[in-house]
Amino acid sequence: MKAWLKERGSSGLSANRTVSWGSFVTPAYGLTLLFISACTTEAWYEGVRTGAENECRNQPGSAAAECLSRLNKKTYQEYEKERLGAK
Repeated sequence: MKAWLKERGSSGLSANRTVSWGSFVTPAYGLTLLFISACTTEAWYEGVRTGAENECRNQPGSAAAECLSRLNKKTYQEYEKERLGAK
């Protein structure tokens, strides 16, 4: 180990080693996602609801009406209130 450190310098790193931006961007990206997660969760919830509704509307005839009747009708706020109340 000492020979390896002596060969590379006391830090163990090569003198011509470069640091990539990825090592700085990744933590910042993670923090950004953490701060906007509440908005993102609501957007995902509403997006899934809208997507399911669109899928129902694309079905033929009475299948569309039956599909729509089985959909989740709760808003995100109603869902969140119910979810937190269940804990």
